Amino acid sequence: MRRAYTHLDRIRVVLGNEWLEREWSSMLGNTVALMQKAGDVEWLAMDSTETRIVVEGTLLGLTDLGAPEWSDEQTPFGAIVSAQYAGARFGLRLWTMALHEHPCLLRGGELRNGAAPLTLDTVGVEEIPVVHAVCEEDTLSPAEYPWPDGAGAVAIRRPGKCLVAAYRAPLAVRTLEGALASYRFETGAPVTLAPGERMALPDLLLLLGRGEPAQVMGAAYPAAVRTVREYYEWQQERLRDH
Repeated sequence: MRRAYTHLDRIRVVLGNEWLEREWSSMLGNTVALMQKAGDVEWLAMDSTETRIVVEGTLLGLTDLGAPEWSDEQTPFGAIVSAQYAGARFGLRLWTMALHEHPCLLRGGELRNGAAPLTLDTVGVEEIPVVHAVCEEDTLSPAEYPWPDGAGAVAIRRPGKCLVAAYRAPLAVRTLEGALASYRFETGAPVTLAPGERMALPDLLLLLGRGEPAQVMGAAYPAAVRTVREYYEWQQERLRDH
């Protein structure tokens, strides 16, 4: 059986499987690489801060929350790395799972408010800066999502390669143009949390494939969705048992 893997040290955090590998800075928590192993394709044109939080008009960096505390875990469905931030106003946990049997990453997290009411203008859970890419957002309509309230999906194309991002409500995708193209997945409407309230961050599924988007969506994507659904069911059963 293929197995996803993790590696944690003082410099870097690595999560991968047979098809892909993602690497973070241990100190800053930002993504420094997203590699598709077939052809040694690096998808990121620069480091990605990935998580973007705007609180009452102020953009926070992950450094505002302090250095992350990393952990890893193996499950029957994939390997997981988690970054835990303990800020003065709120706490944040971000997790990413590489599936054992599919070229796929599943990402999610939770924000825990502190002692005072907190208004979140925007929460971004992923940003992918790329070069020479074409977004297929308008033409990509998956027949199914890992979640009952699936919001949408985009395909980012490179010659012979495709990155599919399926995102859960209330996320939306923004394309930022400039010297690089950057795809940002973030919430839109402000949310106010009461003292002590928790908010689950919307999940995001990233799938790296070969060929055109239609080929990837017809083969690798449905199989990954089924496995992700099984993981959610397994996780719910584990929570009920505890």
